[in-house]
Amino acid sequence: SDCPADGVTSGGTITNTQKTVTVKLIKVDNSDNKLEGVGFTVTGNTSTLYTDSHGEIQLGSFAWGDEFTLTETVPPEGFLAISPMLFAIDTATGELITSASGVAISGDATNGWVITITNTPGVLLPATGGIGTVPFTVIGLALMIASATMLVIVRKKENA
Repeated sequence: SDCPADGVTSGGTITNTQKTVTVKLIKVDNSDNKLEGVGFTVTGNTSTLYTDSHGEIQLGSFAWGDEFTLTETVPPEGFLAISPMLFAIDTATGELITSASGVAISGDATNGWVITITNTPGVLLPATGGIGTVPFTVIGLALMIASATMLVIVRKKENA
């Protein structure tokens, strides 16, 4: 026999392959319309990725155990940028995990994960401060004093 008595063989090669999973992003509005031209960056990738006409971006292939942050850098017109979102791929199962709100995750570790992010249209509020309330208060007080003065003058004429 070619095997030693203890059952251990030598000379073989063991290849360890790191498990990976693909991740795709879909960007939609609150009516489920796909949003084109939305820009995102992913941790470790310095270039901005943009959604196509189907609202999709292939984010890439990630190893089980990886973490990445998804940041919206170019929001769609009429929408506010969403906050950066942290995602993790579970080391044991390959499950895609996040605590971000407004995100739906579908798929599996074999066929890949799909992140669907829903945006609600928003409007930037105007900056506060401006000229403040002082001018309006002064004008209001001046009108009240003028009205009171006119009332006193009219009453004196009626009594005279």
